[in-house]
Amino acid sequence: MGRTRLAIALTLTLLVAACTPAATQPGASPGASAAPAAPTAAAPTADSRRVDITFTNWFYQGDMKGTYDAFIAEHLKTEQRISKVVVETQPFPRYHDVLNVKLAGGNPPDIAWIHASLQSAYIDAGRLVDLKPYLAEIPGF
Repeated sequence: MGRTRLAIALTLTLLVAACTPAATQPGASPGASAAPAAPTAAAPTADSRRVDITFTNWFYQGDMKGTYDAFIAEHLKTEQRISKVVVETQPFPRYHDVLNVKLAGGNPPDIAWIHASLQSAYIDAGRLVDLKPYLAEIPGF
């Protein structure tokens, strides 16, 4: 049961990260969007962007590492827009400090473990993506 929930959570997070709009142009102010591209003669029918996904956590060893590696490898086979998943592990005692610095610096991970005792603080700060709209698009979820 735990692995199934873990797989569902990671899948949804990867889906949201892969569907997130591309970053702004270098040198642009945060929140500024790039100028729209000029129309082309034939618009592509599929999204051809490829992205690397960062996954930050505080434990990536033993069975947990094996489970994540297997899940990531399987997901990469089916989600062609993701080039790779870069796993960044921080020791738990300083994990949330490092995460907060990344958030404040505008360089957040695409996926992050968040300790349950701190989830309300991240929600109140608007630092999490609401997955409900994405879940609503998945038949039978």
